[in-house]
Amino acid sequence: SGLSGLKQNQILSQAAKNHAEYSAQNEYMGHDEAAGLTRLSGPAGRLSVPRLPYEPGRTLRVRVPARDVLVATRVPEGLSARNVLPGRLAALTGAGPALTAEIDCGGAILTARLTTASASDLGLAIGAPVYAVVKSVAFDPAAIGAGRRSVEI
Repeated sequence: SGLSGLKQNQILSQAAKNHAEYSAQNEYMGHDEAAGLTRLSGPAGRLSVPRLPYEPGRTLRVRVPARDVLVATRVPEGLSARNVLPGRLAALTGAGPALTAEIDCGGAILTARLTTASASDLGLAIGAPVYAVVKSVAFDPAAIGAGRRSVEI
């Protein structure tokens, strides 16, 4: 199991654990008016976020706290979350009852907080395929900022 192989130098400070997040530039692709959502495309993949007042083509910085990212080992079915991003477990760090998982989704790192028990139940191992799951409402429209065009997309 990946849990038994944690190294001392992988342990994050408590402050870093609490503030870890995904943050990346994303291109504004358009709106889903019926659902009240905006579609974005970025390094981690396509995202659905609450409706934003911008026009397609704009580049926006998106942030999601680690506490709002779930980890799945199979494609989830029958849930309300709109954002399911395939990736690989890049790191699993921490000690005690809580861990931080870093998920590499196409070169973008999403950070998730989970219990040691959950990580053990899932059989998480570094390099294993996983899915980062984020509810659209986890993206705070006030925290999504307009930025200049970027080649980061």
